[in-house]
Amino acid sequence: MPKPQTERLGVSTLDHFFSEHGWLFREQTTHDYGIDAHVEIVEDQRPTGKLIALQIKSGTSFFKEEAADSYVFRTNDKHIAYWVSHSMPVVLVLYNPERKTAHWQQVTRESVERTGKQWKVLVPKADMLVDAKRTFKSLESLTQPEPYIRRLNRLRIDRRWMDLIEEGVQVRVAFDDWLNKSLPRYQVTIYTDNEREAWPTLYAPGVGVEAMLQHFFPPD
Repeated sequence: MPKPQTERLGVSTLDHFFSEHGWLFREQTTHDYGIDAHVEIVEDQRPTGKLIALQIKSGTSFFKEEAADSYVFRTNDKHIAYWVSHSMPVVLVLYNPERKTAHWQQVTRESVERTGKQWKVLVPKADMLVDAKRTFKSLESLTQPEPYIRRLNRLRIDRRWMDLIEEGVQVRVAFDDWLNKSLPRYQVTIYTDNEREAWPTLYAPGVGVEAMLQHFFPPD
């Protein structure tokens, strides 16, 4: 577990980086669960209302596991479920206090991978602090589009399964629900004989299993 002062190094570095380039950095002092700060995009010196949520992890321990061109970050069900369902784009930032480098990855259903009881996120090794222009351009592209564009994006995600059904392939949906819990949880898996997609655990207070299924798999 990183020491408090080590954790602060990452937050203060990101605060300086965004503020120096004109974006608004708002640390969440009363922490949103799993979110350390919100960044608001500024254009022509005017706030746009376009927000990005940051989860900042600072410490050399987060850099011990590597892939070819990425650092491997591992976390649990609750964090992944919260991040991928957040109303804002969520960006995971790993800060190395020894090298003074920062590396980021957006947390989405496409960028997370289940590994047994945990999940992993591959964070590219490119240092976001080196090429600020490129970093800001990439981050701008993450901000939430208009509602109809979000619906189109949702359609693009599900299009693969829709195409398989049209081709006559049997697509199945399996789910596990945890009963007698104060916070209902559901684990959904979509699969065929050859493909499989496991969703992060869905936390749905006050929502029964029928309502959950109708929401994610509407009959019409």
